[in-house]
Amino acid sequence: MFCRISQDHAGAGRGVARQEADCRALIELRGWDVVDVYSDNDVSAHSGSPRPAWQRRLRDIEAGTVDAIVCWHVDRLVPEPAEPGG
Repeated sequence: MFCRISQDHAGAGRGVARQEADCRALIELRGWDVVDVYSDNDVSAHSGSPRPAWQRRLRDIEAGTVDAIVCWHVDRLVPEPAEPGG
């Protein structure tokens, strides 16, 4: 599962927590198992800041250790065209 919020000024993590809860509900509905949660809180895709969960997710995909990734919305999961490689 991948969760990301670009801005969390309070640092409370509520946005990524809501995304995770919604994703977990879908996963449970489908009868799947959560193997890992990749979460980047308060990290904009456009800021150039390091995105540790994004990078770990890419490494796991390349290693073949994940079968599927669930995300709250596709814009949380894939880079925009101006953002090659995430």
